[in-house]
Amino acid sequence: MDLARKEALAHFNKDQGFRLWGTKHGGVYVSVTKETPPSPYMEHVPERDIQTPSGKALTLLNPAYMVRQLMEDYKVLYGIRGKITGLVVLRPGNAPDKWETAALKAMKGGAKEFREVADIDGRPFLRLMRPMYMEKGCEKCHGHLDFKEGDFRGGVGVAIPLAPYLAAEHASDLALYGSHGFIWFLGLALIGFGTRQSHNHITENLRAGAEIRELNAELEHRVEERTERLRSIADTAADGIITIDGRASSKASTRRPRRSSAIRARRSSASPYPCSWGRRMPRPTTRNWKTICARESPGSWDGGET
Repeated sequence: MDLARKEALAHFNKDQGFRLWGTKHGGVYVSVTKETPPSPYMEHVPERDIQTPSGKALTLLNPAYMVRQLMEDYKVLYGIRGKITGLVVLRPGNAPDKWETAALKAMKGGAKEFREVADIDGRPFLRLMRPMYMEKGCEKCHGHLDFKEGDFRGGVGVAIPLAPYLAAEHASDLALYGSHGFIWFLGLALIGFGTRQSHNHITENLRAGAEIRELNAELEHRVEERTERLRSIADTAADGIITIDGRASSKASTRRPRRSSAIRARRSSASPYPCSWGRRMPRPTTRNWKTICARESPGSWDGGET
């Protein structure tokens, strides 16, 4: 809307410059034609109509008449509408419509500008109006209405069609939405990719953890089986335990070890025999003792028998 307002102000300034130029020169004379007949609202103006020495009829155009024709041509060429109006008018065709009446009242109350988006013939326009005050030279046509220099006379309005601006705004919005949508979609894609990667990583860790737990369970099961097997072997093994006491008497027994299959032999400190240690062997006999001691400690066995 800011661009449309700038365009409206540009046309307003152009109209004001053209009107002031006409006011400075007191109007201009033009040939009388079907499109430019003498104004019936200027009959009180002296020399409204004149004739050249060659007999060509000329009529006076005051600034309002000039600007009105200019605005009509602009409407045909560019679709831009303009109008000079007031709460009191000479020409009925310049009477204000409802929107212009509200704008004139606001400006008479001191407003410097009145603008609004409004429909004209079912199409959107930016309508803008600024005030117009009586200046020196305006009294020639408007003095008989009791207006004096400096009085609020009316307003100059401009209406800019918004269809081109709305189309450009729509195209800009589409480009904006498209770029933001692409960024949004790209962000979602990256988030999805990251989430998938994280999910795969977590799944892989869980699978590896499960495999490790299975391996640990299998190892524990094997250890338990091996331990149970060794315990069973130890429990079913029948070994002999030989003890030699201080009186050189022997005791033989068979038993099952409680914790280990290994047989512990205790050497008696009071034994007089140099070969006085425990050995894993079958049933203990004196012959076996003599043989073992002779092999382990030659000359240590005295040959005595018990």
